[in-house]
Amino acid sequence: MRILLIDQARKSFREQDFGRWHFLPFYFEKEGCKVLHVTRNEWKGFLLHYLKFKPDVVISVGPVPGFIAALCKRLGLISTTIVHDWNDYWTEILGPKYGLARIAFLEKYSLENSDFITTPSRYLASKCESYGKKAELILHGINLNLDAKPAKLEGFSVLYIGEQSPYKRVDRIVRAVKGLKCNLYLIGEPSKELQKSPSKNVHFLGKVPHAEIGSYIKAADVCVIANDQENLKMYEFAKAGKTVLAFRGRVSYFLTHMQDAYITEDLREGLLVLMHNPALRKKLGKNIKDLRVYRWKEIAGKYLIFLEKITRGKKKNER
Repeated sequence: MRILLIDQARKSFREQDFGRWHFLPFYFEKEGCKVLHVTRNEWKGFLLHYLKFKPDVVISVGPVPGFIAALCKRLGLISTTIVHDWNDYWTEILGPKYGLARIAFLEKYSLENSDFITTPSRYLASKCESYGKKAELILHGINLNLDAKPAKLEGFSVLYIGEQSPYKRVDRIVRAVKGLKCNLYLIGEPSKELQKSPSKNVHFLGKVPHAEIGSYIKAADVCVIANDQENLKMYEFAKAGKTVLAFRGRVSYFLTHMQDAYITEDLREGLLVLMHNPALRKKLGKNIKDLRVYRWKEIAGKYLIFLEKITRGKKKNER
């Protein structure tokens, strides 16, 4: 199968070491597919890439790539099946910077004019119905090294992994740990704003190679999901059997308060409960392992089965 991927990335998936659209095309190629990745600086040449590559399917990721592919299909410039992978809350993330109306329009156009929608989010799958579409739920996977020795973290350790942007609301957990007898470790590109006046118990570790992430997760007493999101890290925390403290909202599509996670609108309150209740931490860590977690290779296999099904159907209709 020949797959053309157009997304928001600035680098080729081969140059990255994490994320949904690093792992999926990597394993597509392992299964014998040909993948052409059109990155952000190549958007203008999309049609030329398409004509030269002659893909069996186009996968778009993000509002602008989705709009480009859908518009070309609508204008009759391309005939290939388009799959839009709705993998994030783009209007929320990009709207404040580029304009809510603009991003909402691009997102809506991508959804309404693509042939098929895939998503790792149960929330977005349910929302897709409002656009008159049925989304194929294809979850995130993991590639997590849990054989590594636990990292050296001091005291009662709280771990956050990921982007430290305002949208991720890491400031919530930074404020939550202030004055508490614990240490917060933040992995990811450090936020200059958060570094201006951090508490002594907040530690910015910077970027950590994906291969080493497992050692930090193993060492942490509590792992945090600070914003209203079902994110990739949730699966990694679950695989490691860690106690998860999460902000109440979309995470509840997967996790249940006091059953397999502590879910709250007050992260400080939740952290205090977990710090003083080792039995609860043990229970939550044990139960979260019941969340079904797939490796990225398995998720790529599911995605390919879906792609083969829809492209096979298209070929039958063309006969």
